[in-house]
Amino acid sequence: MTKVLAIEWAEKYNITVNVIAPGYFATDLTEGMRASDKISKNLLQRNPSRRFGEVDEIVGAALYFASESASFTTGSVLLIDGGILAS
Repeated sequence: MTKVLAIEWAEKYNITVNVIAPGYFATDLTEGMRASDKISKNLLQRNPSRRFGEVDEIVGAALYFASESASFTTGSVLLIDGGILAS
């Protein structure tokens, strides 16, 4: 969807379309998973970083995509997942 919209909206509307694909971050939404030793251990074993991300580690990506510096970036997916999809 990202790539299709990036192609369709680039020239027609001068809109860039990009995605931030986060892994597991320490937030209220993951509190239940992090509280469970079994689930937490399983998730961390699959993550080369062996930890949950911190919210401030995703802010830079959001600021980049929202800035003029990203005006020539479209159709991109930025993985911020501690390496889960690389393993």
